[in-house]
Amino acid sequence: MQLIKHALNPNLKIIYQHTQQIISLNKIIKQYLPPNVQEHCNVGCFQNGCLNLIIDNPIWAAELRFYLPQLRDKLRQDAGLYQLSSIKIKIQATHLMPNVTPKKSHNLSKIARESLLKLSKMKI
Repeated sequence: MQLIKHALNPNLKIIYQHTQQIISLNKIIKQYLPPNVQEHCNVGCFQNGCLNLIIDNPIWAAELRFYLPQLRDKLRQDAGLYQLSSIKIKIQATHLMPNVTPKKSHNLSKIARESLLKLSKMKI
């Protein structure tokens, strides 16, 4: 992986480094999350002291909100994230939209289509 990192142009190198930081931060954060929330939560970003956590379900988000003050304190003291000032929870957009089933398209046979056209032209 080191060879790939050196071959990247400067912009891609910055993206690669940022991705690696998020991956390592994700591992750290999961250690301090409640066990039942760990698999539903990932780090979105960490900028200017604000940690954004992405959670896959509103139910887990509600549970995590109660734990935030304790989590913030543990991350500052135990994990060494001294610059952490706030934690925000964002819910994945797939769970914000209601379950909508796609409409089925109905294909008419040629005979049925011609019959409907004839009926529509008839004056009743």
